[in-house]
Amino acid sequence: MSDDAQLLRRYVETRSEAAFAELAQRHLALVYHAAMRRVGSDPQLAEEITQMVFILLAEKARSLLAHTSLVGWLYTTTQFKAARAARTELRRRLREQEAFLLNAVAEETTGAEWERVRPVIDDALMDLAASDREAVLLRFFQERSFAEIAERLRLTENTAHKRVERALDKLRECLSRRGIRSPTAALAAALATQAGIAAPAGLAPAVIGAAVASGAGAAGVVGGLSLLNLKLAAGVTAVSALIAIGAALYEIRLQRTAAADLALARIEAATADARLLALTRRAELQTQKNAALAAELERAKEMRAGLPASIPTDQPTPTEEGDKFMAAHPEAQKLVDTVGRALFRRNAVPRLREIGVSQAEMDELIAMDGD
Repeated sequence: MSDDAQLLRRYVETRSEAAFAELAQRHLALVYHAAMRRVGSDPQLAEEITQMVFILLAEKARSLLAHTSLVGWLYTTTQFKAARAARTELRRRLREQEAFLLNAVAEETTGAEWERVRPVIDDALMDLAASDREAVLLRFFQERSFAEIAERLRLTENTAHKRVERALDKLRECLSRRGIRSPTAALAAALATQAGIAAPAGLAPAVIGAAVASGAGAAGVVGGLSLLNLKLAAGVTAVSALIAIGAALYEIRLQRTAAADLALARIEAATADARLLALTRRAELQTQKNAALAAELERAKEMRAGLPASIPTDQPTPTEEGDKFMAAHPEAQKLVDTVGRALFRRNAVPRLREIGVSQAEMDELIAMDGD
């Protein structure tokens, strides 16, 4: 079986798809599962990262011929790509969540406005002139376009637009007289929510059948009351369904955001672990250095213990005699200094390097010895 380097070279030199396919199959699981761990077990995102890694491998194949470990390169590249993808995915989901919350707030505001208007809206509509009332009903309760309103009221489209705006202003004034003060835009948005609420399924056949069968009279009154009850029930059901759907969507988005948060937390934890490992290693090296210095100190103490405690003061010490000789013979002093520095470099420098003394510290010691 060819090793990784041989397969990669075959691909670079001959563009052999078979060689690259064998290389990819050999390391596909490693890359995919490393990506999965980084992105919070999101299979789709892990697949995208895996594809990006092997695309990059194909692009950089020539420069990777001299690489000592293709497995290491694939793993490291996967970590970088996955970390970047996790951050990008997190930012995207946060933007989606923000947009969702803004929409939810807008819907909640519109719903609150309608709840304020609903108890008196019909009385206010009845205060309008018939033509203005019809314009409001067609536009906001039946969701007709201005072109359709113009055709129904036998107006131009521009005139129909103005009729609706004027009727809405008059409706706002009627509501204001009843203690409901609402901006025109907010009132229009609240009314527009009623256009999309359909009658209950099956209501039309029941109403039509009852009307045809009963004709006019008391049966018509009973049918009218039943229709009102059904309409109220349909409104409550529609609102409940909207609330349930919104809650489900919000829960799904929270779960996806939590997965992205978990992926980001794992990345941060791995970074902290790496930093802790580096600091631990530095502490171990410092401990070894301190132990070596302590051993040197003990040896110096042992050497000192074997020497006389003091030198008699009634006779000149070897040091004093040596100083006199050196003062009388400067050339001897210079020779001794040169030999001493050479011996220091030969004997002491290797030992100092073993215990971790830097070059700058050794240069300082050599200079001090010369002085």
